[in-house]
Amino acid sequence: MASLWAGGALLLWVLLGWVAGQPGAAPKAPDPSKIPEAYANDMKNFRTGLIHAFLLRGLPFNYAEVPEYLHPLALCASEAGIACPEQVTSSAHLGRTAAPRSTLYEYISQRDPRDIFGFDNADLPQRLEVRPGLILPEVPMGSLKGDKRRGNILLTSEMKLSHDAQQLDYLVDRGRLPGDFRDIAAYYRATIARFKAMALNSTYESWLLDQDFHRNTYHMYGMAVYYPLSDLSAPLAAHGSALAPRNWTAVEEAYMRGEVLAIDGFLREWAYRELYRFCLEATVYYEVKPNYLGAYWNEGFGHSLLEQVALELRRAFPNAIGDLPLINVWSYKYGQRDSRGGIAPHCDAAIVNVNFWLAPDSANLDPTSGGLRIYVDRLDEEDIMKVNSIAGTSVPEGARYKDVPHRCNRAVIFDSDLLHETMPFHFKEGYEHMRINLTFLFGEGTWKRGGGEAPTEPEP
Repeated sequence: MASLWAGGALLLWVLLGWVAGQPGAAPKAPDPSKIPEAYANDMKNFRTGLIHAFLLRGLPFNYAEVPEYLHPLALCASEAGIACPEQVTSSAHLGRTAAPRSTLYEYISQRDPRDIFGFDNADLPQRLEVRPGLILPEVPMGSLKGDKRRGNILLTSEMKLSHDAQQLDYLVDRGRLPGDFRDIAAYYRATIARFKAMALNSTYESWLLDQDFHRNTYHMYGMAVYYPLSDLSAPLAAHGSALAPRNWTAVEEAYMRGEVLAIDGFLREWAYRELYRFCLEATVYYEVKPNYLGAYWNEGFGHSLLEQVALELRRAFPNAIGDLPLINVWSYKYGQRDSRGGIAPHCDAAIVNVNFWLAPDSANLDPTSGGLRIYVDRLDEEDIMKVNSIAGTSVPEGARYKDVPHRCNRAVIFDSDLLHETMPFHFKEGYEHMRINLTFLFGEGTWKRGGGEAPTEPEP
């Protein structure tokens, strides 16, 4: 665990030059009295994402050990309010597994790919966007540039295959998966070598996979191979709050004054360790992006601790967040080094942006960088849309910014209308040294309310 500044002190960077832009219609003020209702909706969305993942990504190897309340059929029968379609409740492959599997080959013998690939467009709740059907086309091994489809089983990259191979080895080393899963890790590495032998760009170009690849990896690529079980010695509720104690009233007042908050020691030690372990073990980083991977709450990036963090953020910021809808939660994992930074300047379509980092400080080889650059001059809606939507559009010349370097368990909380980008980073080699961030987005951004159109996930 990284060293924290004395007493886990709160650091507040006051961003000067807060220039009034041209926001859209004023949002409805958060209502603290409706936080319980908002939290119930958060749980519904997180758990619907698990159903979505198990439906379209197959059942994890350890499905028999997953707590009963997280099984799709149990979720559909619960009081969570999830509107499960008939094809979920009647799907045989979502049923309770009789006994734990012990080998890779026992696992694949019980897995029929048709159960997964047969769903072209599952009728999940309208709030969640359904990915295209996971259909395997007859295509040769090769590259495919400029394809915007992400998170499917057709595209990969050196970053993705290397990450997945390292993750399988990590899970085997810790006894989460049996040793024969190393066969798949080895095939991923062999595939990287084959692509490189074809002289394809291995860093920023997507690669197109064929049926032979999927047959040789037993249709595991892009699937829900392992869902982490809690390492906590007692139920979550017994551990108390996940956010570290501090004067949250003063913190919220600073945010309401227009400050960007950088908070060291954001999570309690137990909560930090649980989320870091979850990100290392969960095979849910499906989206392939340039030099980083994405996992999202609507497709399996779900944990009861994430639900608790969302609730505690609402309570800590009753007047800034309160009952604002939680519109997205994601985690990104990055390669070890990128002098250009990870994500280009953008605004996320939200009101409040909560971003925090999990990699240990010992992994970061440049402690002056690796975090976020936040532009302190508010742009008008037209300029925001240009930067967000037009590839290669840069931040206006002379725009002022504040750099917030990467620190383990540091949160950065700011108005999501501010442009921000990943700073250049340089981390150690090795799976446990990857740069990992988590993002919670609350509320619908002012520029989007004003009629603009832009994604709530940043495009690189």
